[in-house]
Amino acid sequence: MINVTMEEEYVIILSIIGLRGLPTCISQSGPRKYKLIANLKERKHETKEVSSSSSTCLEFAEDLAWTTDRNTYHTLRSRKVPIRITVFERDVKVGALVLDLRETFPLPDQTTPEDFFESKSKWSRLLGSKKDPTLNDSPSLQWLLTLRTKPKEDSMSEKSILSIPSSNVKIALNERGGFFVIGSNPIQVFHLKIEIYFASNLHLAVNKELLDQEEEERLFFFSYNIFGEKIMTKAFTDLKDPFFNVEEAVIKVHSSFPDIVQYFTNGSPFCVCVCSKKFVLAKIYFSLVEFLGLTVENLTQKKILESSRVFSFDNSEDASLGISISLVNMENAESALENTNLSNSDGGVVSDNINLRNTDDGASENTHSSCDVFPVSESDVYSTSQIENPMNSQPNTSKDIEVSYSLSVHLETIEFDSLPARNIRLRYKYAPLIKDTVVDSFEFSIEPHTRKFVPYGICKFAFKVKPSVCLEILKNNNLVVKVLDVNKNLQVIGESVIELFNLFHSQSTSSKSKKIEITSPVVNLCKRRIGSLSSSVSLLVDSNDGENGNKHTPFETEKDESLCEWSRKQSALLEEQYQLQWEKHESERCSSIEAELQKFSHFQKTIQDSLENQRTLSNTLEEKDKAIHELRSRLTSESSKFTKRHKEANKQNEDLSQEVQRLFKKIKEFEKEISILKDSLAKKDRIIKLLENDLKREKEDNSKICVELKKRDVEISEYTDKVSELNTLLRIANSRIAGNQIVVDKHKELDTIPVKRVRCNECTSLEKDKSSSSDDISKQIQRLSREKEIILKTGEYNEDGSLIRGITKKIEALYHSLNENK
Repeated sequence: MINVTMEEEYVIILSIIGLRGLPTCISQSGPRKYKLIANLKERKHETKEVSSSSSTCLEFAEDLAWTTDRNTYHTLRSRKVPIRITVFERDVKVGALVLDLRETFPLPDQTTPEDFFESKSKWSRLLGSKKDPTLNDSPSLQWLLTLRTKPKEDSMSEKSILSIPSSNVKIALNERGGFFVIGSNPIQVFHLKIEIYFASNLHLAVNKELLDQEEEERLFFFSYNIFGEKIMTKAFTDLKDPFFNVEEAVIKVHSSFPDIVQYFTNGSPFCVCVCSKKFVLAKIYFSLVEFLGLTVENLTQKKILESSRVFSFDNSEDASLGISISLVNMENAESALENTNLSNSDGGVVSDNINLRNTDDGASENTHSSCDVFPVSESDVYSTSQIENPMNSQPNTSKDIEVSYSLSVHLETIEFDSLPARNIRLRYKYAPLIKDTVVDSFEFSIEPHTRKFVPYGICKFAFKVKPSVCLEILKNNNLVVKVLDVNKNLQVIGESVIELFNLFHSQSTSSKSKKIEITSPVVNLCKRRIGSLSSSVSLLVDSNDGENGNKHTPFETEKDESLCEWSRKQSALLEEQYQLQWEKHESERCSSIEAELQKFSHFQKTIQDSLENQRTLSNTLEEKDKAIHELRSRLTSESSKFTKRHKEANKQNEDLSQEVQRLFKKIKEFEKEISILKDSLAKKDRIIKLLENDLKREKEDNSKICVELKKRDVEISEYTDKVSELNTLLRIANSRIAGNQIVVDKHKELDTIPVKRVRCNECTSLEKDKSSSSDDISKQIQRLSREKEIILKTGEYNEDGSLIRGITKKIEALYHSLNENK
């Protein structure tokens, strides 16, 4: 089968505009060269080197582009695969930047097809970079992302019959009773069940601008699209703490194992929307194949693939949504149609199987009592003519006229004694004439502690018998109603038997009334005694042939006999014709069966080959999955180690930057102290110069004083010599006076005026000499002590010096002479 397909190709364009805040502390000879390396998954692009001599800002004018298809883009976006940008200065890493596609690009339905999306140019700080304290800006990169679409025409490729495009889903609502058909070989029946069971903090994920445009009365609901059908839940009012009824959608699909796996693998991701009356406020995308672990092996080995997960939204990790999905492999399509026949043989109403079953806790009774809401379809019409010989064409007499009956069973209520929350199914079984006819209802969801339950739907059994045999049939065959637990593989948890003969024996089946409706008494569910059920049973006569079948006039009986003879003759001729046609038909049928068997054997061989190929492929895929798992574990361990190292390096960088800032503050304080000390040193230098000048003057004065002291020493020595001489002379004079004393008359000589004057003059002269010498000595002592103090103040001479010792000796000698004079 040759097909030409048109696919959509995405182009992700990364525009590098510029760099700023580049550190200047890297000491390298020559111009500084920068380049960028960008990685998306495993594809790497590198820019040209841009050189800079002294500027801390650079301009880039280069675009890096990646091309991918729609499915790959959505998987990258859902798995949070980022674009990693690394900036290098030659071979030294300056910093890095990580761009998230989910934060940068919106969803596809929010963009135009011509220019898919273009983000605003933005400055982003480089991770792991060091800020230069002399600059205001930290190392940053200016970037721009653009997402464009372009159609791509693939080459001619041969596809097998089993390849399913995403649009090849047939809705068979009017043929087999409400299900979808996928692929060309729908031999299996699947039930896809979707349930949203949890939601929290949805107000953090919704678009607030759209939310503000809503009316005062705000109603919200969940919506998703499956097989082209849009399904919406019941509305709720609060986004922060949403309280909503848990509802389950059941979708019936007829397909095969490879077809359904291929459809979900090649299809677009499953999307769940949070909607208001006017807008779509938030969305979640995920793959059903990854969610359920959907493979051909899992479907063949397991009967149910079920998974529940709580998703977080892209723009808020605190907002979450719990989704449960299960894919149930029911059985073969033909046996499913026999046991659970959803077709309406009488042309009745056929319901759509995509429906939401309410599981509201507050509803203790199900009010869907009308059969038009969710009817249980009728069984096939079995009659006695189906088991007769087709060649037997003898006409029925008037007594053999058969009447069509329709037996309808309507369960009014089921009252449970105690039943936990579970899904149940009702099974009606009746054995009229030929074989057992079993009709199953759809599943009903029962809430915990539910006492009274009203199932909706009517079950009908149609048969065609003689009126005289009807009561015998009703007597020998009773109606059995079973309650099955869907969660436990259709285990029977309750069973009731309705005895039809006891209900209809008082009524005449050949009466003129076309409908007999009787309410049956309450019957216990006796399998496990979980409760009781009450029902109404009606017997409808669909034919008017049996009303007056036994009443004939003589003319009618004669006419009937002639007709019987004519019919016998015609039947003989028809029997021969039928025999010939039957033999011809049998020969053709045998040849067609042989051809079909050959085709089936060939097809079986091809299936076996394909299964072997699938096994080999599954083995290789398992090996690759194991290798990928090992690589992921290694990558996670390495990434954890790298993050730890990165955090430690960041902490060290922060500590070093704080230490550098502290040292810079200390350096500024030291510079201020140094300036203050320089000023004080200049002042002290000026004072020292002044003191040096004073010292010079003092030295000159000291030299002069020394000269004068020497002169005074000479004078003092002369004076001392003179004083000693005078003392000697005085002593001599005193001795002479005492030795040469003359006796005179006291009254005459001693009292004479000249004598008195001489004595007086001698005394005064001696006193004057003594007083003048003592004053001079004291003045000299004061002058020498003052000079000694001045010399010591200069600091150039010590007390142990020769000059100071000479001065002290002179002062001591003067003190000694002064004491002697006294």
